[in-house]
Parts: sequence; structure tokens; C-alpha cells
Amino acid sequence: MNKSKLRKINLSKRDNYPKKDWEINSNKVLDNIKNLQVFNESSIIHSYLSFRNEVRTLELIQYCLRNHKRVFCPRMQKHQKLEHYEIENLTHLEESKEGILEPSVESLQMILNPQCIFIPGLAFDMSGQRLGFGKGYYDRFLSKQNGCKIGLFFEFQKVEKLQVEKHDVPLDIIITEKSKYIFSKAFK
Repeated sequence: MNKSKLRKINLSKRDNYPKKDWEINSNKVLDNIKNLQVFNESSIIHSYLSFRNEVRTLELIQYCLRNHKRVFCPRMQKHQKLEHYEIENLTHLEESKEGILEPSVESLQMILNPQCIFIPGLAFDMSGQRLGFGKGYYDRFLSKQNGCKIGLFFEFQKVEKLQVEKHDVPLDIIITEKSKYIFSKAFK
């Protein structure tokens, strides 16, 4: 199945995911993250801010802040570019015109390389590949990062095999409500 069709199908599945299941399974994903050695040893974290029915990340961000981890989040810019800002609490977030939470422009811009990077997606496969929205925002960002690249998904987003293109950046770990899939021996 081509990427465009798979995006449409999985976006519909995710958007129709029952709210109760979404909440329960987002919490299970967070519990699995808390048991991840690379996460526990990291002091600098980068996380997306969940939108619609993506795996919820506000609780993850609050957990990181309570545990004295530095947290950076993306802010959409023109020309398909992400900029990354540190947030010190949730009051540093504002809603964009698209309805997506993002760091306020008063936040500090990212300077350091994060040790853990949490990434959203529409689908994943068992080789660590992810399907995003197709604009390449995260692939461009991830191609310049050395930190552990961790995809947060629900188990129903797993597919047999994704088409891979040369610019696609594989994930080191994928966390779902049911499992941790580790693809890189460098991280556990």
C-alpha cells in the first residue's frame, strides 16, 4: 500500500480511536517509557506536543519537569521547518492557529542535543520505520540528532512493512501500550 493511502487509513483509525481507550493506552505508553533505561539516564528530553489522538505527551512532559529533566518541544515555522524551545512549565505553551500546542516565542531556543527524542507518527513497522504526515519535518530534524529516537504509538498503528525512502530516519525504539520494540543495541 502506498504511503498516501496508508496515511489516510491510519489517520482515520486514530481519529476514531475511542477516547477512553486513548486515555488508558496513553497512560500505559507513559508507564513503559518510565521503565526505559535510556530515558531514566537522560537529563535532556525533546518531545512533541500531542495533537488530536496522538499518544498523549503532556503527562510525560510534566513527569520530566518534576524529575528535573530539561524539556524541549517543537514550534512550527514557515518553510516546513521546526524550531525547538525549552519549556520550564506548561504555562510556556500556547495554541497555534492550527490548534496545536507549542512553546511560546518567549521560551528559550534549543541549543543542546537531547538525549531522548519522542516522535509521533501514523504507522510503524518492525524495522523501526515510521510514517509521518509526509512533510519531512521530523526526518530533517532527526537526521541531525544523535540522541535516542523513540516513537510513541498505539499497537493498532503497527503495519507489516513501510515503504522506505532515502530521507527516512529509522527509530531506535518504539513504545506502545503493550510493548517496547528496541531496534538499536546502543539503547535500552
